[in-house]
Amino acid sequence: MPPSHDKMIDASHLDAFASLANTTLDGTERLLSLNLQAARSLLSDALTHSKALSEASDLNEVLSLNAALSQPFLEKTLWYWRRCYEISADTQEQLVTTGDAQQSDFSQSMSTFLDRMAKTSPVGSELAAVMVKSAIAATSSAFDAAQRVAEPLVEITEASAAAVADATARAAGAATPPGNSANASN
Repeated sequence: MPPSHDKMIDASHLDAFASLANTTLDGTERLLSLNLQAARSLLSDALTHSKALSEASDLNEVLSLNAALSQPFLEKTLWYWRRCYEISADTQEQLVTTGDAQQSDFSQSMSTFLDRMAKTSPVGSELAAVMVKSAIAATSSAFDAAQRVAEPLVEITEASAAAVADATARAAGAATPPGNSANASN
């Protein structure tokens, strides 16, 4: 005996939930891994820098060590935030893809359900089914239009964020050499 339509819908909802949960957990796992990697790197760098500072013989050497630390620290910070953004954007894209598939499945399932209802309903109730189908189609159309409008905005935001990060890195690179000039005078 084939499963009822209601059972198939329940199974598809469970599959969608499992997919969304797994995508969310995968993204969280990637962020946690990144955070652990960053914490290890930061600890290692802090210990190395502290050891170098403890071995410094004068104030100029301390200032030079601190100036030399700023550029790599800024580069690692920018790398970290870029990776956070990449992981978040990737996870969001996967969630949206799953959501789109579910929305499409829902529309198809609802259309099938309404067709069945129209066939078994009293005469004259076809209009209600047509109206619901029309509302679903209009909602899908509005959702698609909103996505088409949002895509260029996301691209502009990504390009702007990349430009700001690059400008910050260049500005920090330009600011580092004067701090290193204390090293050259020794």
